[in-house]
Amino acid sequence: MNINLVNISESGIEVGDEIGIFDGKTCVGAAKVTLLNTALMNLIASASDGDTEGFMQGNDVQLKLFRNGIEYPL
Repeated sequence: MNINLVNISESGIEVGDEIGIFDGKTCVGAAKVTLLNTALMNLIASASDGDTEGFMQGNDVQLKLFRNGIEYPL
């Protein structure tokens, strides 16, 4: 699954922050904000194939921001 974030620089998200995609407690994708992706950021979440962890179709996913070791919900 692809999640596109736009206008990141206007959202309060800063260079160096990390954004994770979670299905429950399982992190299924993550990316770090850099100078190159402050306008548009493409997050890729891995799906479960039955043998590996990933998001399960039909489940809600949550985005979380990590800054200086502190977790913030998005």
